[in-house]
Amino acid sequence: MKFLCLAYEEESKLNELSRPEWDVLRSETLAYVDILQKSGHLILTNALQSAHTAATVRVREGNLSVTDGPYAETREQLGGFFLLEARDRREAVALALCPARKHRGAADRGSAARGAPLLRPVLIIASTGRCGTRALCDALTAASDHRVRHEPEPLLLEEAQRAYHGRWRYSWTFLQRLLAWRRLDGTPYGEAVRCPTLLGDIARVTRSARFVILFREPEQYVRSAWGRGVLRKGNAWDRYRLLPDSADALAIGDQIALHYAEVNRILAEFAVRHAKRVTVCETNHLDRAFPQLCTFAGVKLLDRAAAEAILSARPNAGPLSRYGESEAPMVSAQARSAAVVAYQRLRGLAEDGDSSVEP
Repeated sequence: MKFLCLAYEEESKLNELSRPEWDVLRSETLAYVDILQKSGHLILTNALQSAHTAATVRVREGNLSVTDGPYAETREQLGGFFLLEARDRREAVALALCPARKHRGAADRGSAARGAPLLRPVLIIASTGRCGTRALCDALTAASDHRVRHEPEPLLLEEAQRAYHGRWRYSWTFLQRLLAWRRLDGTPYGEAVRCPTLLGDIARVTRSARFVILFREPEQYVRSAWGRGVLRKGNAWDRYRLLPDSADALAIGDQIALHYAEVNRILAEFAVRHAKRVTVCETNHLDRAFPQLCTFAGVKLLDRAAAEAILSARPNAGPLSRYGESEAPMVSAQARSAAVVAYQRLRGLAEDGDSSVEP
C-alpha cells in the first residue's frame, strides 16, 4: 500500500537555528532518507520552499483568484512530503517517525548555539558470543560515563542470517533499531549486538559510533559453546546460526567451529573496512586492555577498580578453563582449520599497532 506522509514544520524555529544546528538536522534527515531508500520503502520525497513563496488559488462561482501565501495562517507549515510503500497503516506510521524532527530539544539547541554540538561515541560491541560481552557491558556501565546495554535475547538474529544468505534484511524491527541508533548517535550509550552481517548498516547511520570486536581462541569457544548446549536446544540462537545450507549434514562440533569461522571472518572484514572506527581485542586480555579500550572508544573511565572486579569475576571475560577434555566435541580437521584461519586473522588485527588494544 502507498501512504503519503506530510512533514509539517515551524518555519520561525527553523530560521532560528545556527549553522551547526542546521548541519546536524540536515545530516539526520539525509540519514533517515537513506534508510528508507535502502529498505525499499521510499517511493518519492521532496522538500518545499518557504510558505512565503506559496500562492493560494481559489475558484468561487466561476471566478478565479490567486493570492500570495498559504491558504491559512497557522503555526506550522507544510515543509515536504514522503511517499512510502508499507504493509499497512501501522508500518507507515512507524516509518514516518523521522528522528531529525522528533528529538530536537532545547538542550540540543543550546549546545549547538555555543558551537559545534558535543558528540559522544555510541559504543557497539560485537563477537561470536561466549566472549565476555555481558561482562564488558556491565563493567562499562558500572565504571564509566556510558550506559552499555547487553541484549539477553537479541532481536536481529533472523535479519542477520538473511543478510548472510544475501536475502532481504530490512524488517520493520531492523528499521526501528536503525532509527534508534541514529537518534542515540552523539550520546554516551553502548550496546552489545549479535548481528555481524548488519554492522555495516549500523556504521552508515551513525557518525560517532566506535566498534569493539571481541574474540577468543577457537578451541575455547567450541568447548564453551558445546558446554552450553549450542545447536542442541532448538531455540532462536540455533535456528539463526550463520552457516551455509550444506552445514546441516555436518556433526554438531563441525557446525559450531564453522559458525565461529564465519562470524569471525565477517567481523574481520568489517574491521578492515572501518579500521578507524574499530578496535579488536582478544578476550583473554580483556581485563588488562580495558583502559585502552575505553580510550579508543571515547569512554571516560571513572572507577577502574570496579571494572576490574567485574571482569575478574566473570568466567567468560578471560581464558575458559572450566570445560574439561571429556566435554570437547569432535571437530574435523577441515572445520578446525577454517576456525584457526579466522582466529589468526583477527589476532593479526589485534596485534596491529593501529588497531590493537592489547597491552
